[in-house]
Amino acid sequence: MELQKNDIKKMNIAIFSPNKNPYSETFIQAHKNELKGQVFYYYGSGSHIQLEGHARLMPLFPYKILRTYTKIL
Repeated sequence: MELQKNDIKKMNIAIFSPNKNPYSETFIQAHKNELKGQVFYYYGSGSHIQLEGHARLMPLFPYKILRTYTKIL
């Protein structure tokens, strides 16, 4: 199955990095600029994962409760 140009523009693409400053990472910046489609850039680790331009994905308090609960099980 071949992708058409219209299909590529509609693709959702996620890029993950442990580094908060994406502009210092040439490789990631080049991909963000050159990839066709809607690119979502996530950075951070643990409870501090964020989508570029948005708040933290999971608030810290619920994350700590979830982490504690999973350790108990």
